[in-house]
Amino acid sequence: MPEQAKSIQKKFNRVEILMDSWENKIYEKRGWFFVTHRYSQDALKQCYEAEKIYSITKKIGDDYKHWQEHKKLSTFANDTYLLERSHLEERKDQILIKIQDRKPTWWEEFKGGFVPFFDKIMDNLPVNVGLIKQLIGIAFKGVKLLPFLKK
Repeated sequence: MPEQAKSIQKKFNRVEILMDSWENKIYEKRGWFFVTHRYSQDALKQCYEAEKIYSITKKIGDDYKHWQEHKKLSTFANDTYLLERSHLEERKDQILIKIQDRKPTWWEEFKGGFVPFFDKIMDNLPVNVGLIKQLIGIAFKGVKLLPFLKK
């Protein structure tokens, strides 16, 4: 395989590895009782893998254009690029479908309807630092009392 085609294939292989890692994040969850997806759809767009995929594909595209403009792109390298690009496009479509079809957890579904409503309510009220300290103190006292409740 000519060096140019190897270079193209090597870069696409790096993208493929990142796509695997990115795809694994789609269904990753956190929490025990209030289970949520670790990554929202927006977070998936901005995660390390997404940024790295963008960067590598930008480099692949720039190299490809440069070789084409300077008539230095071999037929084999061009065919390799087109094949790898086609494969990446199919993979991208599969991942997008998984992201869009991902079912929300019951907690995400529940809080999804109420969080914006409660956020609006709370935005009407200024934060009182003294009240926050008082609530934290009450919470700690409640935790200290828990062993006594078991008796």
